[in-house]
Amino acid sequence: MLGTARPGPTDRSDAVGRARDLLARHPLVDGHNDLPWEAREQTRYDFDALDIGGRVSTTQTDL
Repeated sequence: MLGTARPGPTDRSDAVGRARDLLARHPLVDGHNDLPWEAREQTRYDFDALDIGGRVSTTQTDL
């Protein structure tokens, strides 16, 4: 089946539109969430002490 892959588009004039259409039909979800690990490392699971109300640049979590 590897030989059946089509090459990528060469016309990039509507790449964003095609990407949006593709994502509308096939949503992409990033299931990685390191917030529990960071809560453990930074505050020993004290979620009251871990302020996630603003930018949490010390983690890879995007809320």
